[in-house]
Amino acid sequence: MAALVAAGGISGYATRRSMPSLVAGLGIAALFASLALVSAMAPRYARTHKVWPAGLMALTGALSAIYQGLKTREWLA
Repeated sequence: MAALVAAGGISGYATRRSMPSLVAGLGIAALFASLALVSAMAPRYARTHKVWPAGLMALTGALSAIYQGLKTREWLA
């Protein structure tokens, strides 16, 4: 999903020189990738309670998702 969204943003930029398409496409793609990381690692951490790698990866994904979400919102405003 993230790759398709990124490709759409790049395509919008390539065909129409639309900078908002590029920024939104790449920003949302990064957000999807971060959410995918959280959704994969958080259940594993909950099951095993091991900080490495599941806990740290879930935390990193969550922090990245928050950052990417805020940045994407800022860019779209």
